[in-house]
Amino acid sequence: MHKRIYLLLLLLVTGITQAQVPLYHWRSHLSFNDVIAVTEADGKVFAATSQGLFSYNQSDNSVETFTRVEGLSDAGISAIGWSDAAGMLVIGYSNGNIDLLEGETIHNISAIKRKTNLTRKSINQITTDGSDAYLSCGFGIVKLNLEKREISETWLIGNGGASVMVNALTIDNTYYWAATANGIYRARKDEPNLQDYANWEQQTSVPGSTDDFTAIASFQNEVYAFDNTAKQLYRWNGNYWQTAFTGINDCLNLTSSDDQLVITRSGSVDVFNGSSLSSITTYSPEIVQWQTISPSDAFAGNGGNLWIGDSKFGMVERTAGGSFQQIIPDGPADNLGASLSSGDGTVFAATGSKSGDVFLPAEVHLLSNGEWHTINANTTTNLDNVNDLVRVASVPGNPDRFYGASWGKGLIAFDNLQATAHYDASNSPLEAYGDNLCWIGGLSFDRNNNLWMTNAFVEHQVKVLKEDGSWVSLKYPGLESTDNFVGDILATKSGIKWVIITNVGLFAFDDNRTIDDQTDDKYRKLTVRSVFSNNETTISRLYSNIQCMTEDHDGALWVGTGKGVVEYYNPDKVFDTSDFYGIQPGVDLGDGLYHPLLEKEVVTSIAVDGGNRKWFGTKNSGAFLFSDDGQTLIRQFNTDNSPLLSNNIKSITINAKNGEVFFATDYGIQSYMSDASGGNQTFENVYVFPNPVRETYHGDITIDGLMDQSTVKITDIAGNLVFQTTSNGGRAIWNGKDSYGRRVNTGVYLVFCSDQNGDQSFVSKLLFIR
Repeated sequence: MHKRIYLLLLLLVTGITQAQVPLYHWRSHLSFNDVIAVTEADGKVFAATSQGLFSYNQSDNSVETFTRVEGLSDAGISAIGWSDAAGMLVIGYSNGNIDLLEGETIHNISAIKRKTNLTRKSINQITTDGSDAYLSCGFGIVKLNLEKREISETWLIGNGGASVMVNALTIDNTYYWAATANGIYRARKDEPNLQDYANWEQQTSVPGSTDDFTAIASFQNEVYAFDNTAKQLYRWNGNYWQTAFTGINDCLNLTSSDDQLVITRSGSVDVFNGSSLSSITTYSPEIVQWQTISPSDAFAGNGGNLWIGDSKFGMVERTAGGSFQQIIPDGPADNLGASLSSGDGTVFAATGSKSGDVFLPAEVHLLSNGEWHTINANTTTNLDNVNDLVRVASVPGNPDRFYGASWGKGLIAFDNLQATAHYDASNSPLEAYGDNLCWIGGLSFDRNNNLWMTNAFVEHQVKVLKEDGSWVSLKYPGLESTDNFVGDILATKSGIKWVIITNVGLFAFDDNRTIDDQTDDKYRKLTVRSVFSNNETTISRLYSNIQCMTEDHDGALWVGTGKGVVEYYNPDKVFDTSDFYGIQPGVDLGDGLYHPLLEKEVVTSIAVDGGNRKWFGTKNSGAFLFSDDGQTLIRQFNTDNSPLLSNNIKSITINAKNGEVFFATDYGIQSYMSDASGGNQTFENVYVFPNPVRETYHGDITIDGLMDQSTVKITDIAGNLVFQTTSNGGRAIWNGKDSYGRRVNTGVYLVFCSDQNGDQSFVSKLLFIR
């Protein structure tokens, strides 16, 4: 079965489309390619990645995903295990947290996570036996009573009762066998007190008795264990240990069924049927294509199928007949999205980094028409040997055409998911510096569709690819030094371009609409300063750690720094006065004191929604939504009060068409449907959702497709006013109640819309069922 079938089934299961994501609803946009564990569960197969998991229903081929949005308590899954007796999936995390998935209900057990005296809390493997689950942890073994949903015992099995890293556990008819970082230990199942370390016997007869054993399984009255120190698989036949399967020098996991032992290795899955060993070293060509397989876990299913979790290809099923099929939910190919941007309904994620420590292959994820696509050297030409795409800018009005800035390899042009051109010092005015590397740090289109970019470390640090395809190189005093590390660039509506000079400040220039003639240009290099004065006290602050910048709907420039936010409400006057200062907006906490906006936060990203409100991403505290002037906190999202995977927000962008806010975290991409969207030029695309409002629906009703700050009045069919509001950009919200707070009666209601000046209007109908 082709992969695309599963993507369509996923959309049918969730019932969510891009156009009608419910208001205030969260979505995860995670990669499920990197599967770390698989297990069979009552007609389903579960596959886990570090950030979430999905199930495949073998009877109807449906796929369902589970992330923090769907109720998982944490991120960083490290192991899963299924109990037939309890009807539960046990989910273990690297921080010791535990979730129990029972049907659609998730129960959390956080006792290990909350322990302050444990340094190694990771749950490495989960083994179930009846209604008990045994967690192999970084300090020992935890026995979990699934019926009571509580920890019943903790076994510290190291010498003298010391904690020891337990990597895996298996159970045979007589013993518990534990593979640890200090050899193999076993204990009798009928021993009543396994919390006493003296009842655990270290297996001194195994070669390398104190080595790091990372996998263990019981199969046909024998025990198999892998010694990761000696790179050797051993077998216990009931009397002594011996080498098993000479030539197997790596092993990621061991699983067993009644008639098959499955050995998962870094490049193969080996299956032992009791008499012979067979190997899977590739999948079908339509799955593997240009890559080698990378299995991480595998098991033999009840129906004779083999289920493989792969770190590149998601979950792969090999049927009893020998055919392969790939099962994977829709999403980016990986969770590396670090820089987000959007244009005309399409969301882009660039995956590169400017760190210089690790060079990541060039890659872009994009969400278009409700489906994710990943573009890299495996899917298109012109990306071979290109690394670190750090910024994407789409051509205004045509999101199929966009450009990627490479931190080291120049500029890439894309069209219809294909890389169509690669510009660098060899075929364009772009300049190289150091080992012939061409560093592009920022991209921004101006009103005339000219693409402006920063070319770091060279003499002409500003380049322009004009709409007609010609190039211009610009050199400005103060910006020509190779010591200046130029980053992002922003072309504002007024024509001024702003450049971030890392650890220095900003550089502003105006080409006076004559790109080819620099004689009439204005420019200025400046540090970022803010001034606050209440006529009694004047506070001046200097900022050097400049992270990001954006322009709001009123033309104000907002700058994110390592110590909060600075606003320039009159940025066009940058060339007119020597004392050019910004302000750090004060947050109103009702105490009459000055509280600078996010002054203790590293502000990594700023986005402006349809209502001109400001979304701020921070390095340590999640995301914040403030009013248009930055003085009123509307919402804060972090890992404690929302499904956010991480409080480290790398980037934020907003799909202006529907108001969905996208967050790139260090764990992956998520989104939130906001109550503001971009304003339209007319009322021709107004729609009400849901419509009709059925008696079972009790959420907010949205009126979308409005002009900016439209007046919206809702009346009954007789013309009596029920509700009135002003839209946030192109979206208005009604809770379905009248001015007295009562849910309105069943009937047809009229929605009257008019623009700010009363020049345009529109009327829509809404059926309300109580």
